[in-house]
Amino acid sequence: MRSRLMVLLGVFVSAASTAPGALADSGATGSIGSVQVDNTDAAPAAGAAVGSVAAAVSAPTSVAGAGNNTASNSVGTAQVGGGNNAGGSVGAVQVSGVSTAPVAAATVARNHMHASAPTAIGGSGRNSSSNSVGTAQVGGGNSADGSIGAVQVGATQTSPEVGASIAGLAVSAALTAALAGSGNNSTDSIGSVQLGGGNTSDDSALVAQSGALTLGATVGVGDASASVPVTAGGASGGNDATDSIGVVQVGGGSATSPAGGSTAPSPSSAAQAPGALAATTSVPARGTPSGTKPVASKPTIRSSQRPNVLGARHALQRAGAVRQLPFNGLSLLLAVLLGLGVVGSGVGLRARVPA
Repeated sequence: MRSRLMVLLGVFVSAASTAPGALADSGATGSIGSVQVDNTDAAPAAGAAVGSVAAAVSAPTSVAGAGNNTASNSVGTAQVGGGNNAGGSVGAVQVSGVSTAPVAAATVARNHMHASAPTAIGGSGRNSSSNSVGTAQVGGGNSADGSIGAVQVGATQTSPEVGASIAGLAVSAALTAALAGSGNNSTDSIGSVQLGGGNTSDDSALVAQSGALTLGATVGVGDASASVPVTAGGASGGNDATDSIGVVQVGGGSATSPAGGSTAPSPSSAAQAPGALAATTSVPARGTPSGTKPVASKPTIRSSQRPNVLGARHALQRAGAVRQLPFNGLSLLLAVLLGLGVVGSGVGLRARVPA
């Protein structure tokens, strides 16, 4: 039996790393355990082919920022790119704007498959986490000076896609996700998480903020396709949770008053807001035609300006009514007689039970 075997194998692997024209200077004077990497471009790629089977993958990536890296008098600091400042900090991780576009493709007997996931995390300006503990910053324009446990990620956009052509039928699926905004600020805060940009949580604790979120999913089969766009958040503006505790904000244009503060709504806004409690709501007492004792009015509910606790906006007070129980308006005399009857019954039952 005569057989012929023809195998063609080609393997190509390359990894290119180039530095931009303007290198960032690094400074870590008086620091312990600091890692600093200047602006970097890399384009690793690999490919292989065996007969009618072929595969290839690449992942061009760049990390770039404007300015120098500084980590003076710090402990355990890692900085990649440029424009990062972590002076006097402990456990700070800072990465400038990141752009990557990994691609993978394969062909088997004229059936083709591919996948890609271009992603960019941007932001303008420098990252700063001076005198902070446990800070992570990705992108640019993030500030967490004097904070503890802050996580900040700049404006992000990713568009993963997969597709295939099998037996002449093309199928595909794509997802687009974007977090909008520019610059995050969580100075003198504890436990802050900020995604996107335009978020502020100075002097706050346990705050989670996200810029405007846009999602779009598309699925295609042959000539047919369907898409589902989703948007969460305002068209402009950022989130503000200054002097707050335990706040979650998604989208843009959200704001909270300082903890303990009080904001009284105007009469016009209270009238327009459905379900809002008006400044004063009461039911007046009405007398009978014969001039007898008027019927007891219902309790009055007023909005007071008492000191708030942890962001409480309103406190309720009741107008006391003589000889009436609070909350239900029942006669106080009836309640007293009922209580005496219950006490008397209990004493009588105890007297009948032998010791």
